[in-house]
Amino acid sequence: MGPPVLVDIFLSLNTAQVSPQGALAHHQNFLIPGKVHSITDPNQGGSPPSSHYAVRCGAVAEFVKTRGGEPMNQPELAKPEYIKDLNADWLIALRDEVLEPVRDRALAHPFLHEIAAGTFPVHKLRRFFADLCWTIITTPGVVAALAARTPHYDHEIKTKMLENAFSEWNHSWALSQTVNALGGPGDRIYAGPEYTWDALPYAWHLRNWQVLYAYNEPWLHGVAAFGVGIEALVPTIIHPLWKACEKHYGLKDDAIDWLAWHGGEVEMAHGNDGLLFLEQKVPADDIELQLQLRSVIEKTMYVLGEHWLDYYYNVDEPASATEA
Repeated sequence: MGPPVLVDIFLSLNTAQVSPQGALAHHQNFLIPGKVHSITDPNQGGSPPSSHYAVRCGAVAEFVKTRGGEPMNQPELAKPEYIKDLNADWLIALRDEVLEPVRDRALAHPFLHEIAAGTFPVHKLRRFFADLCWTIITTPGVVAALAARTPHYDHEIKTKMLENAFSEWNHSWALSQTVNALGGPGDRIYAGPEYTWDALPYAWHLRNWQVLYAYNEPWLHGVAAFGVGIEALVPTIIHPLWKACEKHYGLKDDAIDWLAWHGGEVEMAHGNDGLLFLEQKVPADDIELQLQLRSVIEKTMYVLGEHWLDYYYNVDEPASATEA
């Protein structure tokens, strides 16, 4: 059961005609729901192929990885194992049917593989971190707002959420140092105001997603979005970025702190804690609530998973657009 934005589309593929580069060149068009796409390799020309396959948005990464069926020599990225100790049937199903497949697709994405190899352009990596820095400047406030909506006598979770909100206070500063080290305007983004930085639309989308679940959706849905949808996925993506940015992009000291925090064991523990909290709070017989929370988590993981990586992998702009 996919989110509304993850609609099935039809992609015309003929692996003899379409190169991975040709597929990627057309990837932005895949975000148009319900459209029938005919794709030819711009390097080879030719008429549109006739075979049609139902695919989902984001499947281009898998097509590129396999060249439409022929496996490429692409080493697997290590998958940190931190989702464990679940007992509720609905959460075990969520882990097996949603969390693990989403994590696997993220780790198979060319965005992460090119960074791991040190071949991803610095200016595109700079854009990714600069927009993320701009996005998370609002995170302490939205997490605090969600904490304020916690039931009054649920002292343990309210305390943890307020501590989490407080711990976020210096995260945007730390990420601004990453942007600085990559040659970008980290200090300017951190200092603001809002329109000092020309964030791309997806960064606005991520900010609005936080606001939606902090202020407008039911409280437990917000906990599911932040505590599981975000925190159960983020370490999977950030861990390989952390190691690769140290090795290939020269990040160290203050410039690597944010990555170390979010790709390390503490954040991994947070990802599992959110699941265990839902196990405590959601009755085993409340199937409707379980389905609602599963939908929230699944949608959040697409927004902050393969769709996010797809978007920044395909950004096309001059290096000067993100220079300090």
